[in-house]
Amino acid sequence: SLTFGERPKIILQGYAPTGFDVLNTVKKIDENEQIESGTVHMNGSIMAFPFGCFLWGVTKPEDVTLESIASVFLHKPSLEY
Repeated sequence: SLTFGERPKIILQGYAPTGFDVLNTVKKIDENEQIESGTVHMNGSIMAFPFGCFLWGVTKPEDVTLESIASVFLHKPSLEY
């Protein structure tokens, strides 16, 4: 399901050489607006969770370390693998 309660899950909508287009990251202030839920282009690597998406300072495989993925272990609620 793409919703959990009142919080919509984020959707990785597209990829370009500069980064990712992420849907449902910005909430509409005026519900009468004709645009869909906010899409943000995130430049670079990202760390994506069901309800949030963050820039990730990794540019090559060698940069992936336990320290660089610490946010996965700190994420609440715990992720199901």
